[in-house]
Formats: sequence, structure tokens, C-alpha cells
Amino acid sequence: KLPKGRRKKPLPEEEDPDRAAEADEDDDARAKLNPNDINGGAAVGGFPCRWGQSTEELELFVDLPKGTGSKDLTVHSTPYELQIGLKGESLMINGTLYQPVKSGDTFWSIEDGHMLHITLSKLHGQEWWSRVLKEDPHNINTRKCVPTESRMGDLDDS
Repeated sequence: KLPKGRRKKPLPEEEDPDRAAEADEDDDARAKLNPNDINGGAAVGGFPCRWGQSTEELELFVDLPKGTGSKDLTVHSTPYELQIGLKGESLMINGTLYQPVKSGDTFWSIEDGHMLHITLSKLHGQEWWSRVLKEDPHNINTRKCVPTESRMGDLDDS
């Protein structure tokens, strides 16, 4: 017999399915990492780098050895795959993108002589990615992503 005021836990078939689904979502959210200040994470495919996103674009920032030039790099992207590495060495990042990106709309540059900055345009805008590659071992909690404020000049006139 249970102490006064305590009720026996309901059987699974007696539970409210909506409430159970909410509890599962909360458990999933707790298991995910909080996004960084640019709505991303600290690794891609197990390789330590910084990434962030808006609902339209994804950006990666990869530390390179000082003095690395564009001819020293391999950067290859398709709508479904991303490969980044130093020529003559194994790839740092190599995998299938979490969601497709726009073909031919990937830009990259080397900043400050040691930082590879890559921008990919998401094929399906208005969405947050929980990871960059499908193979990534950790997800971020997209419920905690914060949209950036749009400026009036950024709005399309159509």
C-alpha cells in the first residue's frame, strides 16, 4: 500500500500520449548541446572547428597552419557532400551534409593567414540544422537557436 497522498504510477496505456511525447522531446533536448553564440557548434565530423548558421546559410571556421595558401587546400562541396583538407594530408572534414545546400553557391576564403571561412547556402531556407554532417556524433538543440535581426535593406523587393 502507498503512503497517503501518493498515487501508483499509471500504466503506459493509461498515460496521455501527448504528455509522453512532450517528455520524450524534453529528454531529447537535454541530450543535445547548447548552440554557441552563432547558433552552431565546435566540431564537424569529429574535427574541432567552429560553425554557425542563420536559417539561410551555414558558416564554418577552420583553423589552419599559419601561412596556408589557397593552393595548399582541398575544398570540395556538392549539394550533399563536403570535403576539406590540406593537400597531401588526410581530409580534416569529409562527409554527407545534414541537409542539401545550393549547388554552386559555396564560397570560401582564408582570413588572417590561418582561418578558412566557408559559407554554404541552404537549399531549404528557414530551417535550423542540428549538425553539419549526418555523421556528426553530437547535435545542437535547435530550439535554443536565436534568429538574427534582419535589416530593412536585406528584404527582397519582389
